[in-house]
Amino acid sequence: MFKGVSEMMPDPDMALFVRKITSHGSMRICSEAFKLAMQRKKRWRQFTRPIPF
Repeated sequence: MFKGVSEMMPDPDMALFVRKITSHGSMRICSEAFKLAMQRKKRWRQFTRPIPF
């Protein structure tokens, strides 16, 4: 990807933002979120479902 502004607003009701997200970064965010969720007193559940394509 190139350096530059990747935000655009085609009309007042829509805003678009594009950026590169790596799998390593995504896994790091998810693992930290699950660590925080496990520290809570309430129970948490993980649901998975297939992505409809």
